[in-house]
Amino acid sequence: MDRRLDVSATAVATSWERISYIKQMLAELSQVARAERADLLVYLIEMAFTEAGDLLEARPRQAISSDTRPPGWR
Repeated sequence: MDRRLDVSATAVATSWERISYIKQMLAELSQVARAERADLLVYLIEMAFTEAGDLLEARPRQAISSDTRPPGWR
């Protein structure tokens, strides 16, 4: 049931998978912030969640990122 992306495998993850993972984490963070009644955090996290959703809609799932190197590598 846990659909988390193994972040150690980001070198082979597609761009779509990475954004999907971010969106999932934002959903969880939103719940935590809401439970803490941190209204500004909830708002900002939900804005980021919306942006992640927009990015997913703009990219076909089959599209593989042209840069498959781990973050921070040049």
